[in-house]
Amino acid sequence: MQAAYLNQLNDGFNSAGLKVLGVNINSPKILNQVRPWINKRKIGYDISVDPSGKLSDEFDVKGLPTLFMVDKNGIVINKTAGFVDGDESKYLEMVTQYLDSENIKYEEFNFEKESKVKKDAILQIDF
Repeated sequence: MQAAYLNQLNDGFNSAGLKVLGVNINSPKILNQVRPWINKRKIGYDISVDPSGKLSDEFDVKGLPTLFMVDKNGIVINKTAGFVDGDESKYLEMVTQYLDSENIKYEEFNFEKESKVKKDAILQIDF
């Protein structure tokens, strides 16, 4: 779910200069599954792969997912670990507060809520 909201932020604030970058730190054995995952979810932002975990070590990542907000000068201005429903509002607030503080214009933005309900899902239970 987090990826869908990041995708919306990337699209909605692109004209204001926002750039979302995902980093996949899975083991080299499953790197071939990254592209299908991206395609299935229609992710529109760049995703880098870091199977050795060098970036997560460098940025002291303790849990996944971890979100960093980095300003235009490359300074980390926010670090958030984990994701629960509702965190997308915090992401939006962080982005708009930063853009406002820098007097960067942006268009009004609202998330399209992502549904966890799968259409045409079949659940079979065998007792």
